[in-house]
Amino acid sequence: LKKEEVDLKDLVKTIVQAFESKASEKGLDMRLELPGEKILVWADEDKLNQIFMNLIDNAIKFTRQGFIKIGLEEKDKEVFCSVQDSGIGIPAEDLPKIFDKFTQFGRKDGPGEKGTGLGLSIVKGLVSLHGGQIWVESQLGRGTVVTFSIPKLSFEDRLKECLSTMIQESVEKKGTFSVLVFSLLKWEVLCQESEQKASQALSGMVSLLRKSLRRSGDTVMAKEGRFFLILPDTKKKDAPFVLERMKEILTGHIRSDAWLSEKISLEAYAFSYPEDAVALGKWLEE
Repeated sequence: LKKEEVDLKDLVKTIVQAFESKASEKGLDMRLELPGEKILVWADEDKLNQIFMNLIDNAIKFTRQGFIKIGLEEKDKEVFCSVQDSGIGIPAEDLPKIFDKFTQFGRKDGPGEKGTGLGLSIVKGLVSLHGGQIWVESQLGRGTVVTFSIPKLSFEDRLKECLSTMIQESVEKKGTFSVLVFSLLKWEVLCQESEQKASQALSGMVSLLRKSLRRSGDTVMAKEGRFFLILPDTKKKDAPFVLERMKEILTGHIRSDAWLSEKISLEAYAFSYPEDAVALGKWLEE
């Protein structure tokens, strides 16, 4: 998995738009039940896209009339995602086998609708890779609800998981990676003045850093005025050049914003693995 912070709400909206014409052709009502705030999860965006695409496509395929409803619900430690349809349903005796490979059921909607029987098996595998669970509720002739969960990890857990993955890959491939850290000094001053404006400023700088990095494998994470840039295949001798370029971009952005430039300054440093493995470990513990 190539994990990053993903806004599930935006992801679902984009996917549903892609299915609107297909649903409209069948006269189906596409419904969304989404929270007001964004929902951030630490996940592989491409794999989440594959999960939702498969489930929504199945729902449309096996629904002759009525609706398709996609919902998100955020709990303390998990996010629950559901795809519900008013379709033909699944026989009760087939539900225990629904995620088995190469299993086809009587849930079909005309010629050409049967597939390989791998779709839901693959979906279950992708959900499991994210540490979640998936289940199906259905009544024959009354529709189906497929629900899956994605665990919510703290920022510290996400950062450690990302770095652990990078270390494992570097050991296996005898490779390297670098971590660039940028700290906004006196960040607490901004938060005391306006937490909302401080949060918006942080999000804006994260977006700026992501656009400035040129490789898809680079990761940007941020919390409480501190940015972490995790750069695979970046050697120790190359890290200072990237550090300076990113520092110039952030500094220029701060100076161009009167509210930011009057209150904060920037501090930056870099670690490279394996050369700085011990220092990186101690820094993480702190």
